[in-house]
Amino acid sequence: MDSLFSHAAGDADSPGPEAPREVVSVELQIPGDAASAAEGFFDYLHLWWPVNLYSVSGSGAQLWWDQAGLLEDTERDERVQLGASLLWSPPQGAAVKMGVPGAEGDEWEVRIEDRGVAAHVTFTAPLPRHQPGQEAQPVPTDLWEQVMGFYARFMGAGKD
Repeated sequence: MDSLFSHAAGDADSPGPEAPREVVSVELQIPGDAASAAEGFFDYLHLWWPVNLYSVSGSGAQLWWDQAGLLEDTERDERVQLGASLLWSPPQGAAVKMGVPGAEGDEWEVRIEDRGVAAHVTFTAPLPRHQPGQEAQPVPTDLWEQVMGFYARFMGAGKD
């Protein structure tokens, strides 16, 4: 018997749940020790983060980090929190987890460890479906590889 209700479960026209997003992990070897690699990542974030690839307000914005999380200052003198710290364990290297506001369950993780003559950096995050606050603006599928490539070049290393 056909359903009496046009919105009944199993209706072919109803959209299904969104597919899970790909989680990307990028690993780098950075010359020097873990403390220097962490300093370059967190203290100098505003110098290397490509805001044209991932930010709320695009070029002209500055990203920066403090113990509360990842913040963006826009050209309009607004401050936007892009991520909240869930775990913060400096100073000898770092292990950081960030929750992403508006994307419950999404976490970014940065791990920086000493490995002999180089620091080993691992950045893990789900690939966003779009730019923050810009649903119509998709992100490239190699977004995190591109972002971490900027960090590697800033620190004088190649990407592994």
